[in-house]
Amino acid sequence: GVEILEKAPDKSLYKLKFPNDVVVLDVSDGKVAWIEDPRGGYHEYKGAALASRLRRSSLADHSKAILLAATGKVLGADKIGPHSTYVVEYSSSKDVTSRLYFDADTGFVDRNEDIISTPQGPYTVQLDMEDYRDIEGLKIPFRMRRVEKGAIFNIRIIQVKLNPVIDDTVFAKPESASR
Repeated sequence: GVEILEKAPDKSLYKLKFPNDVVVLDVSDGKVAWIEDPRGGYHEYKGAALASRLRRSSLADHSKAILLAATGKVLGADKIGPHSTYVVEYSSSKDVTSRLYFDADTGFVDRNEDIISTPQGPYTVQLDMEDYRDIEGLKIPFRMRRVEKGAIFNIRIIQVKLNPVIDDTVFAKPESASR
């Protein structure tokens, strides 16, 4: 299971629970991001992975993406599984080219693809979204598939709470972790 906490504008915590009571925390405080492994070790994100992680935790970025897409160009049509989509490409920053794949029937985003230019070459992050449900007037995808640097994560949302009170200490890096 995965528990996700997000706090505007740029804090997020992903708590991944595996069999045998193994828990991994993936945290961003808006400036740095790290993973805490089950043995208590801390591994900071660096380079393009850090840029991608900070971008993912920026709640404002989600709304900016739609506005920026309006300034982009339509690349044409494509298929995502059984869905016909329209593909829009735009640049959200000088090093990032993004593509949104809008479902031709619903208008929902079926895929978001970010290509980050790095000295080592392009770094692609793909997020496929489906099973949209209405939560207090917002359409939220309850199934997602994230592909980044060969790693594939299948995500199924079981509960969404909007605007819960979250203390900032939840996103603080423990003192024992390297800075």
